[in-house]
Amino acid sequence: MEKKVVLKEMEPKKRREYIWEYYKWYIIVGTFFLIFGTYLIIHYTTKKDIVANVIMVNADVEMANETGNELFDSFLEENGYNIKENEIILNDGLSFDPNGIGKENYYTYQSMLTVLEAGGADVYFSDEGAYALIQNIGLLKDLTEVLPKDILDKYQNELCYTTDEETGDTYPSAIILKDNEWVEQSKMYRGTCVVAAAYGAADEELQQNLMLEILGENCIDR
Repeated sequence: MEKKVVLKEMEPKKRREYIWEYYKWYIIVGTFFLIFGTYLIIHYTTKKDIVANVIMVNADVEMANETGNELFDSFLEENGYNIKENEIILNDGLSFDPNGIGKENYYTYQSMLTVLEAGGADVYFSDEGAYALIQNIGLLKDLTEVLPKDILDKYQNELCYTTDEETGDTYPSAIILKDNEWVEQSKMYRGTCVVAAAYGAADEELQQNLMLEILGENCIDR
């Protein structure tokens, strides 16, 4: 008769090896259901309505780990949203070298395009190099349709223009932010960056107000 294995009599290393050898599938399946169950609980008990999406390409990697969606909580409250029920999602995980080569660099760039093409961003941030790669491919809105004329006039020297490849029409699609208070407080970019409006699903008024908030204009009193 085979001797019964007593786990407590086994050395810790052999115990782990034995448990893994004979019970690994139970462990894998059990862990899966534990993680999945936890996810479902968190998902359905803390789920919020997403009112806007912000993408920050080539953001500061160190600060990206410290800055979350709460970056926009004050803005939402000032605009009449309940932050327990609503949120703005921040996507700061895309980083690539506009001048770089290689499979990973290419895939990250493609991911950025996919997010924009799929309407996964309402406000777009990036360094000037990343913006230049998408400047003329129609993924960013004409800012004359988003921001008031007096604001565009105020930033006329910081406007970046897109030329429609089909019609040849030129329109402002981004603003270069220099010494911008909002950006400095978020610490997501060092130096200059650009901000633009993309074709997401956010309410147009909310998108405008968010752009005005970033620019340091008082969207509430306008």
